[in-house]
Amino acid sequence: MIVLCDIAGVLVRFDDAITVRQLQVQGVAPDKAFQFYRSIEFQDFCRGHRTAEAYVEALNKKYFLADIPLVTIQQAHDQHFYALNNEVVQILTRIPKNQLAIITDSNVWQEARIKEFIQLDELSSVIFQSHHTGLLKTDPGCFEEVVKALGVPASEIALIDDLVKNIERAKAAGMQTVLFESAPKLEKDLSYVL
Repeated sequence: MIVLCDIAGVLVRFDDAITVRQLQVQGVAPDKAFQFYRSIEFQDFCRGHRTAEAYVEALNKKYFLADIPLVTIQQAHDQHFYALNNEVVQILTRIPKNQLAIITDSNVWQEARIKEFIQLDELSSVIFQSHHTGLLKTDPGCFEEVVKALGVPASEIALIDDLVKNIERAKAAGMQTVLFESAPKLEKDLSYVL
């Protein structure tokens, strides 16, 4: 059995509203600030199809109607990851490193920010980051590609994720799933592998 674990909302706590508030301080209207994470440009940035510079340029021109520097936007972004979920880390460290893989929809900023909280390669040597793989978890074929890369049948992989849409896609690919709600529930749900 391979446990495939998400990062944001499972290993690291986050709140997108923190970024939105920071952007509002920079003069971005609330409805425009919410486009930070909802835009196609953000999805492309997280697939590795758009550079940070191109993403910031699109935000400023298309949504913010401003000229906010990249460093300011990146700082607003980074603040939305605010704490390591130590209880989850304690659970995951009980899984042998060769039976744990990490999957995340991420970008270069998120990769650097997560390293401020945890060194993922200490948990697992198999890490799927969307900006390296080119696929978000909601993209067709993402979980099928993960199954191929892991080299085991889908039925021998259990995805831990906090989003129902990702759970549904993993189930459709034949994986077992665990909807993350709390560390105690996760420990119970993973009792068969711990």
